[in-house]
Amino acid sequence: MPQDPPRITVFAIAMTSGVLLALAAHVLAARFGIGLTSAWRDPVPTDPNALRSALGWWSILAAGFAGSFLTGLLVQARDRRSRRRLQPLIPIVFFLVLAGAPHLAVDAPAASLPVTLGVNSSVFVLGIVTAFCGSWFAISR
Repeated sequence: MPQDPPRITVFAIAMTSGVLLALAAHVLAARFGIGLTSAWRDPVPTDPNALRSALGWWSILAAGFAGSFLTGLLVQARDRRSRRRLQPLIPIVFFLVLAGAPHLAVDAPAASLPVTLGVNSSVFVLGIVTAFCGSWFAISR
């Protein structure tokens, strides 16, 4: 009978995958023209880019949380049937997203350096926070 992995190992694996998927979502959002920096340029945006910016931020949130949650569930799955069903699916999806994100990235017109650094730092912190939450909920008590 296989032994359950330690909780800290499950937590670390889930956190890592959640942060990587959040960063991949950021790269893919930039590829599809979802302007994440419009909220940073104008504190009260009035143009349609505000909705696109919000969709980009929500996609980063969803990717970080869902990626870490599903990975945490997969790592600690006790039922062999559910593990057999999920085991090939999740790594394939993660690999395709992470491998394809840099190839789909384009050089979008860059904002100023402080805005770009602020957005990228915010995406990284947001990815860490959402991956932490997803990992926390995935760990069985």
